[in-house]
Amino acid sequence: MGLIYVGYGIGYYYSLVSEKIKEKMKLSYLCDRQWDGLNIDSYDGIPVISRDRLAKLECAKAVIFARVPTTKESIAGDLKKIGIDYMFADDILSDQGTVVTGERIRAEGADGIWEDERGNRIFYDETLSDHISVSIRGVGNTVRFGKNIMVNQLVIWLGNHGRVEIGAGTTIVNIKIYAAYASVFIGKDCLFSSEVVLRTHDAHHIFDRNTLSRINDSKDIVLHDHVWVGARGYLLAGTEIGTGSVVGANAVTSGQFKDHVIIAGVPAKVIREDICWSRDDTDLANHMHLEECVHREALKYL
Repeated sequence: MGLIYVGYGIGYYYSLVSEKIKEKMKLSYLCDRQWDGLNIDSYDGIPVISRDRLAKLECAKAVIFARVPTTKESIAGDLKKIGIDYMFADDILSDQGTVVTGERIRAEGADGIWEDERGNRIFYDETLSDHISVSIRGVGNTVRFGKNIMVNQLVIWLGNHGRVEIGAGTTIVNIKIYAAYASVFIGKDCLFSSEVVLRTHDAHHIFDRNTLSRINDSKDIVLHDHVWVGARGYLLAGTEIGTGSVVGANAVTSGQFKDHVIIAGVPAKVIREDICWSRDDTDLANHMHLEECVHREALKYL
């Protein structure tokens, strides 16, 4: 069961910041000692519960709406007495965020899961690289690392409700991933060269001038198994790359491409079909047939 967020301390500060908080998380209930003994079913469109009922909720976490330090301390004291974990609305709205490395994830996590008070979770195993950095500004994010991912440098930037999954056996030289309100899925046995960027969003909003409707909403990025992305590849919201395919150096795309193709250019297009590839280093070997290669993972995906 996931966390149940309960707004606590419903007053003037709540009226100022509640809409911003609702953009970042769902408040399932509201609670306040000022309502003790009153017959109030809901407030601001959210069900109201008593402190007695709050104390009995499983997986509950209170969000404290207060700015004055003494008020914060008083409310926190109330919640401690009834055994309810809590966080402050101010902290949720902060843009400073949290940065965790692979080393910190392993040190602070338990049973293969690292999580924080904002509902962000990272799933990992003992093979997680130290060369991973996850920067978290928002809430409700999930990252899953597969086994035996080889990393020189991986930086993940998360806003709100982003999801990143990297499949087992993937090799990364240097990539940056930006995810918010959408997912980045990377399959097994993929290979990333240097300065690769994947973005589920454009960082800022763009609207149609006539309708004022958003035209650049966040979209998923999907790379299927055994995809090779060349240096400085730029994969934008909506990109899908089929199994066994290659993305050429400096390619830019938001398109969808089938299995076993090479794409290149700006915007990227298919330049060769029916291909497969090997990780063997051309500096050190000059094989003329796949079966001569040391790395023959491609045979699994033909």
